[in-house]
Amino acid sequence: MRVFFKTWLLLVGLTCLSVSSVFAQWRIQDVELKAGWNTVHLEVAPQPSECEKIFAGLQVESVWKWNKRFTSTEFNVDPGTMLPDDPHWLVWFPPDHPTAFLTRLYHMSAGGTYLIKMADNASPYILSLRGTPKVNDSEWVPHSLNLIGVSIDPASAPTFSDFFAYTDEVDTSLGFQNEIYQINANGSSTRIVMPARDLMERNRAYWVKCKFVPKSSSVLAIKEGSALEYKNYIDEQSFVLRNESTVDPLNVSIREIASELPPTDGGFPEKAGIVPLAYYAYNAVSNFWYWQNIAENELLTKTLQPLEEWELKFAVRRNNMLPYTPSGTNGYSYQSVLEVKASDPAVLYYMPVSATAVGSSNVTEETSHTDKGLWVGEAKLYRVNCPAYVSDTNDQSEVVFTNTVSGVVFTNIVTTNMMPTDSLCKMRLIIHVDAAGEAKLLQEVFLANVPLDADRNEYRLYANRDHLPADAVDVSRISSVAFPFMAPLPLAGTMTNGMNASFTVDCNDPMNPFMHRYNPMHDNKDWDFATYSNAVETLSVTRDITLSFGENISSNVMASPFWGGDDQGGVYKEILLGLRKQPVVVEGTFSLKRISLIETLNTE
Repeated sequence: MRVFFKTWLLLVGLTCLSVSSVFAQWRIQDVELKAGWNTVHLEVAPQPSECEKIFAGLQVESVWKWNKRFTSTEFNVDPGTMLPDDPHWLVWFPPDHPTAFLTRLYHMSAGGTYLIKMADNASPYILSLRGTPKVNDSEWVPHSLNLIGVSIDPASAPTFSDFFAYTDEVDTSLGFQNEIYQINANGSSTRIVMPARDLMERNRAYWVKCKFVPKSSSVLAIKEGSALEYKNYIDEQSFVLRNESTVDPLNVSIREIASELPPTDGGFPEKAGIVPLAYYAYNAVSNFWYWQNIAENELLTKTLQPLEEWELKFAVRRNNMLPYTPSGTNGYSYQSVLEVKASDPAVLYYMPVSATAVGSSNVTEETSHTDKGLWVGEAKLYRVNCPAYVSDTNDQSEVVFTNTVSGVVFTNIVTTNMMPTDSLCKMRLIIHVDAAGEAKLLQEVFLANVPLDADRNEYRLYANRDHLPADAVDVSRISSVAFPFMAPLPLAGTMTNGMNASFTVDCNDPMNPFMHRYNPMHDNKDWDFATYSNAVETLSVTRDITLSFGENISSNVMASPFWGGDDQGGVYKEILLGLRKQPVVVEGTFSLKRISLIETLNTE
């Protein structure tokens, strides 16, 4: 059932949401720049990204990026021989440089490898780049030198031999013939002839030749996902880690760490806090899967056997998001980073994680209520009042009703001595909440794909089959036999403080339990078969429904990461007048699941 709901939610949610593309989380990459030539591998998408802004005020003479589109020929790896108009390179010069007109590089990007020439008299400088981390494999070209950077753990840096031991396409056993080079500050290139001794450096780029394009740039590969983005119609995301070694196991660890603050310029949403996550884990003892909450900096570990894959599924715990009020006009989102490590060789990736609050985008001025959408679930009734039963308390309460047909207000004394029923009664609940937070109880609802023009379609909700457009396709219907055929019934209150509504099943309603079409004593018609205008042979039944959200919820249910977001529930109570002299009180629990974020219910 959850698979159906999630599929429907994704289909209809994409048609009705407009979410800003400015949706990021942040790390600071510190790059050491020294006098002369510096090789740099970027692991973040810097903001700002313009070279002119990044290097403003620095003694930078030029910045070169290897242009991978032109790599079919061998060329000299000595930066001292490079020419600005060489098609192998894109180059940036400061605006006041004599050859600034040759600039063809304007922005720096994540995953890019660069040669940065500092003035020969420049003092050492730490360039702090604030940006969104990006997990990426280097782009390789076969039978050619490739300027690549590697994602290693600087705390336990591997040697070249250790790092490329599981990359068959790179040969480190040739000694003085090794096709691996590092570029020195003076512009000269040094061949790595002792790869089993020399350590690799993070943030640095190297020239490496490969026979064929490697399947993976390191022993730890991340597949099927490189970021976890929980926008308001997504609550689960997953990715796969794979040990590329065919012989050795690999120890892997994952932890969630805090995001840096976003840049002050650029219109980025404020950081509201860390993204509360849950991990889908397996209990081998009880043989079942469950959602396990993850705390900040808590480690998840696993030893991957050769070629083993580890699928990781994470869900956002929106009910655990801390309240946040943005101070500016850029809105907010919850932001953090996953640190993914492997040992021997030491690999280190950073994966961005971001989430919006329930039903909201990352803009400041919310245009829709957080509970908007279509909710479907059921009530489970298991207690009923027994007036004849005398309990120790003999509980009674005074209840005031308004007859929805006559408008008459009346008062009843309700005996609330509740007794368990012999069996469980289940009934479907359908509730729609619009953009303003106005809720309605529905007997049925239709989802239809409606053509807007020759090229566009849109999913819409309808309260009645008769209102469906003639050209509607892919029509689905959800209904409840627990309620009579009726127009959408307004529910007072919200999911925060509870909802309630009253309605009357008229004495002449075909769904009235006293109405029998073929029994002359219960058809509410006279001897001439004219329908009585009042309840002569049948009785009108008034139903008063109260939904108390968040009450009587088990700890297992509340532990779900979806609780309080797309899952809601509580206590269901209904009082019926007209079935007997004493009002009938039934109680139980109810659960609701949001299956669509469509905020408009068409009633015409």
